[in-house]
Amino acid sequence: MIKVETRISVPGRTSSASDSKGVSTYYIRGEARRHDTISPLGSRSALILHCDTGASYVVDFDHQEYYKLDASTRPSGIRPGREQGAAATKAPESSAYVVTGGTVEVGNPKKMLGHLARHFVTKVEESIPDSGSSKQEATEVIDGWYLTDVPQPATNCTPEDMMDQPSVWIGAPVLPRDGTAPKFLHTGPTPRGLAVKVKRSSDATILDRKVVDLSNSTVDPALFEVPKGFKEVARPQSHESSRP
Repeated sequence: MIKVETRISVPGRTSSASDSKGVSTYYIRGEARRHDTISPLGSRSALILHCDTGASYVVDFDHQEYYKLDASTRPSGIRPGREQGAAATKAPESSAYVVTGGTVEVGNPKKMLGHLARHFVTKVEESIPDSGSSKQEATEVIDGWYLTDVPQPATNCTPEDMMDQPSVWIGAPVLPRDGTAPKFLHTGPTPRGLAVKVKRSSDATILDRKVVDLSNSTVDPALFEVPKGFKEVARPQSHESSRP
């Protein structure tokens, strides 16, 4: 079980109205995954995944409802089977869309949550050539502390041996995409271990993510099933607004 607090803010804005805060709790048991979310408005939901069978559900605790996700509606990277998961995180052999990352270790390790943590800073640069002579560019800095003795778990269905791939730990690029997969190039050490405190800064947003609770106790298997009495509903369409 990993409990994480996140805060998203806009650079240069000091008003609290520009901040978005939330809490996520991740549960892992064998091939089952659960991601509980408390939104900035206080709504409670959970994403339940069974990586071995592909069964996936979104649970709405406020309305006691749930809906199923099929292969076409699961988030990227959440697919059953090792081969499909690996394909989802593998960088293309060649791509005009390039994400370059360079990592350095900073300072000395220190204790965090009772474990030793190392400090790594990664500068990420993205480049997308336009049809003309111009191109889109963006930069992001990932400033993080990583626990040396706690592996970074796969909170979705990405195979564990793919977790060190730059396409996984660097994650979704900043620039908008049209479906074209980027090519990831990385130099320097790879941050390994649970990312216990990370700040990701770009020109558009600043994301602060901090682990506030961590446990390796056995997780109740009932957590990975839809609660009894909840009503199944149709999956909301992407254009539909969320409920108040």
